Amino acid sequence: MVVSNEARSYKEQAGWIAKSAGGDMLAGNVAVTMRVYRAQRRGDLDNYTKVLLDSLKGVVFADDDQVTQIHAFLDDDKKNPRVEIEVTEL
Repeated sequence: MVVSNEARSYKEQAGWIAKSAGGDMLAGNVAVTMRVYRAQRRGDLDNYTKVLLDSLKGVVFADDDQVTQIHAFLDDDKKNPRVEIEVTEL
């Protein structure tokens, strides 16, 4: 799969933010809840999901095969675009 420079940069930034939050890498299966608030009505939820999960791999969990539940929500917030992620070990 070819990843755009923009996606590569986004994954790297998200990974650094996750690292700065601290904590140990989770060893068991995990549930991921993500809320994406976009500045513009652009981008599909499934595309955000893939990039965000990839950015957490090796930081929050060792491999994405540990992700057994995904809860994802998409909304718009022009004034405060952001992503909120919660990862819970099951």
